[in-house]
Amino acid sequence: MNDQFPTRIRTEGARARQAAAQEQDDAVAIEWGALAGLIRRRILTLSVITALLTAAALPVILSLPTEYVARTRLILTQPRYLPQDEDPVFSLETELERITARQNIQAVIDRLDLAQVPELNLARPGSPSRLATVLRSWIGTPPPAATAAPQDPAQQRLDAFSARLAVRRESAPGLVTLFFAATDPQRAADIANLTVQTYVEQRNAQQRDLTRATMDWLAPRIARQQQVYDTELARARDFQRRNNLSATPGGSVTSQTVIALTSRRDQLDQQQAQLNATLAMIPDTGRTPLVPLPGEPESLTALRDELQDQQHALAERQAKYGTQYGGIDLTEERIAGTRDQILRAAEVYGISVQAALEANRADLAAVQAQLDQAQGGLSQRNVAELELGDMLRGVAAEAEALARLQDQQRDLREGTDMPAVSVEVLSPATPPLAPEGRGRKVYLAMAVVLAGMAALLAVGLSELLDRSIRSTEQLRLSPDTVPVGLLPRLRRREARNLTRLIRTDPGHPFSNALRAMLVMIQSQSRGAVPLSMLVCPGGREGDATMTSAALALGLNGLGRRVLVVDCHPAAAAPDTGQEWGMPRDDGTMLRLVRLEDRPDPAAAPLAERIRTLLDHGSYSDSVVIFDAPSPLASGVTLQLAVMTARTVLVCSWGRTARQLARLSADRLIAASDARILMALADVNLRRHARSGSRDAPLAAQLIQGRSRTSRIYPFA
Repeated sequence: MNDQFPTRIRTEGARARQAAAQEQDDAVAIEWGALAGLIRRRILTLSVITALLTAAALPVILSLPTEYVARTRLILTQPRYLPQDEDPVFSLETELERITARQNIQAVIDRLDLAQVPELNLARPGSPSRLATVLRSWIGTPPPAATAAPQDPAQQRLDAFSARLAVRRESAPGLVTLFFAATDPQRAADIANLTVQTYVEQRNAQQRDLTRATMDWLAPRIARQQQVYDTELARARDFQRRNNLSATPGGSVTSQTVIALTSRRDQLDQQQAQLNATLAMIPDTGRTPLVPLPGEPESLTALRDELQDQQHALAERQAKYGTQYGGIDLTEERIAGTRDQILRAAEVYGISVQAALEANRADLAAVQAQLDQAQGGLSQRNVAELELGDMLRGVAAEAEALARLQDQQRDLREGTDMPAVSVEVLSPATPPLAPEGRGRKVYLAMAVVLAGMAALLAVGLSELLDRSIRSTEQLRLSPDTVPVGLLPRLRRREARNLTRLIRTDPGHPFSNALRAMLVMIQSQSRGAVPLSMLVCPGGREGDATMTSAALALGLNGLGRRVLVVDCHPAAAAPDTGQEWGMPRDDGTMLRLVRLEDRPDPAAAPLAERIRTLLDHGSYSDSVVIFDAPSPLASGVTLQLAVMTARTVLVCSWGRTARQLARLSADRLIAASDARILMALADVNLRRHARSGSRDAPLAAQLIQGRSRTSRIYPFA
């Protein structure tokens, strides 16, 4: 080898120090100002994304209709014209459903001729619907099935009206608030008031129709009952006339006794039937504890009420706390205890009923014996009187049924004009002075805030997902990789005149960064410039070519001869991405040659030709710089890594992936078993200075101090 220092300089101590430094870097505390730095660094991107999202949301915000909500407050109660002993069936929830019923809504639409109001005609979809359709087409979601039958326009108006109508029950009993939203404040108030008025009118009309239907049903019933009464009365009178009976039958003592005994027997028969029925119901008390028994004591009724209250409490606790609630078990135990008390009380009551039944049977047998004895002594007249008495009792029963029907008809006739529900309007709806909602300005401000948050989220995710190399600290991929500096990004005009830039403008940031890189390369080579260097890309090959040219010009500025060897295939020029100005071959201080990787079969092997170039550089006291392709794509680069003194792996700022750079460095280390120098090229200094990384102050100094380092390391 022609190197003036050994190439194998790695030691175990150096590796341990590098590993410790890497662990220390990994344990860096969280920098809470990173979010502010991200916003400052990506303020332009955030502004553009926020503006685009706000512009996209602006048509939706402008298309939002301005709606006015009219309110009316009313009290719904049961009318007070019913007798006090009757229990009126009135449900406020049912009345609220009747207010929002389709029949009531249709009547309001017809009375105000709302069929032509645009807000109730949804034939043409609105802007949100059209925007949703466009978004579905962008993401590839199939549109809704076109085979569905179109909705009826009248049904659409009913649905639109129902969506704008709302009825809410307040905390006070019977207090209700009705809301209606419309684009016209006067229309909103008119519809709210007319909805209440229409409900009252339809409710009263329904009540009148029901009363008329009931009266129509009662009229033939009364006529039939009147006919039955007249028939029974005529039959009784005819029987009385044929048997020559008095107007008051049962005048004899015997007949009166028979009548009294017959009445008493009927009462005992009825009591016996009731007692038998009660006795038959007692065994079912354990299965149906809440069913009351006829004539049961008040204590048993109180136990049933208590059981019902406990069951209601259990249902409420299960619905509120679930079946695992601790108090449910206690409630179930109380319910079981109450059931047992009811069962025991029913059994006690059954004993008393059984005793009463036995007594009733004895009384019935005694009365029947007395009745048989009394009937045996009756004459035919008495029998006729008894039959007449039975007929008259039937006539009285028919007369009572007829009176009840006539009373019901009279009550219905008197209540025909009574209202079905009592409605008291506390505050009728008036045209609202301001629209409902927060206004378009507030929605626009909210859209801007949400767009900014979405933009910040998108930028943050892009930063998290960005796996490219953006600082020299990220070049410390392993203990065998050492960052040696960075090279700023050049304008196209500066890149074309790279030689003039380095030689005539020593205060330029690129010149300063190049001097610092040369110093780092010398420090990693024991203070001396290596006689041979391999410059290969970890990403774009144009950055490695630019770095090779810059190193050659920098070494020329230090008074060293340089031999630049182009190792790229002749058929495929490197994709530089921009036009770099390769220095010219002057034949003395700087020479350019090409290393053919596919020579003729008669030519020397590749290793022999590389050694020849290295020997030539050693004889001429020249530094040999090999500009080679990526080590992942060419075996020539690996051969050069074995034979050269130093290997510089060039990564592009923001373009080279960390994993790609790591793979390239690992392959070079495995091939050469030497430390790899890492360089970062094409750095955007202004963005890098705002990045918040450790070498960000270096980028800021390169921007500000143009002539500070030129006096120390001149290129001339």
